[in-house]
Amino acid sequence: MSAPNELESIMGIRLPEDYNEFINDFGYKVFENISMEVYGYKPSFDIGKLPCVVAATRMSQQDYSLKKNEIVISNTGYEDFLVILDVETGDVYELNRSRLKNTLANSFSNWLSDLKTQNNS
Repeated sequence: MSAPNELESIMGIRLPEDYNEFINDFGYKVFENISMEVYGYKPSFDIGKLPCVVAATRMSQQDYSLKKNEIVISNTGYEDFLVILDVETGDVYELNRSRLKNTLANSFSNWLSDLKTQNNS
C-alpha cells in the first residue's frame, strides 16, 4: 500500500491529489529559513507524534473543534493558529480556537509554492 493510501486509510478521509503527491515525494518538509514545518506522513512515522499529520490533527481535534474534512498541516507558531487543509475543497487556511479563519491559498500546492518562495527570499 502506498503512503498516501495508508494515510487515507488511517484518517478515514480522501486527501487532495496535490497533498498525496507531497506525501509520496517528501513525507514531510521543514523550511529552515522561515521556521516552518509541513506535517505529513511516512510509513515509519509514529502516528502519535509530530511531524505526523495524524498526530497533529488528533491532538488539535477537540481544542479547535476540527471538522472531519480538516487536517492540521502546520502550526503558525503564533497566537494558537494552526494551518489547516480542507480535504474537500483543497483550501488552506489559518484557524484559531475560536474558529476564526484566514484563507492562505486555494490549494495545498499553491500554499507549498508560497512557502518555498518565502524560504528562498
